[in-house]
Amino acid sequence: MMVVRALILSSVLALLGTLDARADGKNERAVALAQEARTAYEEGRWADALALFRVAEGVAHTPVFGLYTARCLHKLGRVVEARDAYRAVAALRLAASASAPFRQAQADARVELAALEAQVPHVAISFARPLPGVRLSLDGAPLTALEEPLPLDPGPHTLKAEAEGARPVTRAFELKLGAPVRRVVLDRSERLVGSVRPAQITGGLAAAALGVGAVTGGVAIVKTRALRRKCPDDQCALKLEPEGASARRYATASDVSFAVGGVLAAASALLYIYRPWGTTTAPGDLTLRVAPGEISAGGSF
Repeated sequence: MMVVRALILSSVLALLGTLDARADGKNERAVALAQEARTAYEEGRWADALALFRVAEGVAHTPVFGLYTARCLHKLGRVVEARDAYRAVAALRLAASASAPFRQAQADARVELAALEAQVPHVAISFARPLPGVRLSLDGAPLTALEEPLPLDPGPHTLKAEAEGARPVTRAFELKLGAPVRRVVLDRSERLVGSVRPAQITGGLAAAALGVGAVTGGVAIVKTRALRRKCPDDQCALKLEPEGASARRYATASDVSFAVGGVLAAASALLYIYRPWGTTTAPGDLTLRVAPGEISAGGSF
């Protein structure tokens, strides 16, 4: 570790010497920032060093500042950003007259990039079947492109699946440096749902029976009132017996119709709830399967 620190220090000092040789206000500012950044880096204050190296990089763009920016990001566990910073340094086209510290910084960036790329955790997200209307977000950010494994920083992450009219399904998982690609499969089960047609037919019959009960009940009431007007003190002549019998038949028909209608209405409600006849498929549970680790989540549409 001490040897590495010595190499880091000598590279930065070499850079500073190069910048001092071009004495102007801009380079003096970069030198001052680099000195502060070097101190923070040596003391393990990675966040402070990162901020200073980035400002210095904005003042004087050099491979050394870019290299140390990547190293600070790596130390902070922000490996995806570190990888991109290494790539930027590795891809620089240096002039033939570029100084030795600059060339060494680029060479170091390429070596460290190769080592880091093998360690960056990835998550591969796929759909077990076409699932229109499903939205995914990772750590609060919407996911759109799922064709390739996604590089992520090590540590905890949260994957969320949503769909219109469904409860969100969330799954937290953790990634480690150098771990295999974590594969996530999003699926939705299908459930069989009985037909509502029997309930509709039974409900129609119930409505008809109740209607017949209402009509016959009304007729029975009308006939009974007319008969009472003809029978003072509820004493009816024998010749009015047929009218009384007719009123009673209508009343009985009304009672029976109302009873049948009530039974059919109850049956219709039960048939609608349980639907025992005829089946159709409907969306079922939404699941997230994350492997390795046997992590899964479920919810319903």
